[in-house]
Amino acid sequence: MFTIGLIGAGTMGNTHSQAYRQIPGAQITAVCDLDTAKAACIADDWGAAVYTSVEDMLREGQFDAVDVCLPTDLHRWAVELTAASAKPVFCEKPIALTEEDASAMIDACSRAGVTLMVGHVVRFFPEYRAAREQLLSGRLGKPGVVRSIRSGAFPWSDWFADDARSG
Repeated sequence: MFTIGLIGAGTMGNTHSQAYRQIPGAQITAVCDLDTAKAACIADDWGAAVYTSVEDMLREGQFDAVDVCLPTDLHRWAVELTAASAKPVFCEKPIALTEEDASAMIDACSRAGVTLMVGHVVRFFPEYRAAREQLLSGRLGKPGVVRSIRSGAFPWSDWFADDARSG
C-alpha cells in the first residue's frame, strides 16, 4: 500500500483522487482544503482524515507522499512545507509561475532529500504517444512544422481566471 496526503480538493484534487483509484495499492489517507465540505467529499470516499490546515496535515497525517493540487501561485508554499516535513511530493502542473519559484521548490526538495515530481501527464496519453511514434518512425518524412491543439471546457474558478494566480 502506498498512502497519499492530498492538498486541494477542487477540480484537480478530484481528478487525482479518481486517478488513484486506478493504481493498485494507492490509498488517500488525508485530504486538506480550506473548504471542509469539499475535502470531506473526497475523504469520505477513501475513509481519509480531513484537514483545513496544510501544516496540521503534514504534522498529524499518516501518509507516504503528498499530492499538491492547489492553485499555481500556492505551489511553492505547499511544496516547501512538504519538503520540510521530509515527504516526497507530486505537484500539479505547472510547477510554478516563475523560474525563481520553480528553482526554490527544486532546491527545497533536493536539500530535504525528497523526490519532487510535476504532473506533466499528457505525454503519456495514448494519442500523444502515437503521434510521437509516428514522428520518430520516419513514416511521415521529416516534418518542418507540427501544429496541434488541446482544448476543452474552461475549468472555471476564480483563481484559474486570474492570470496573476494561474499564469
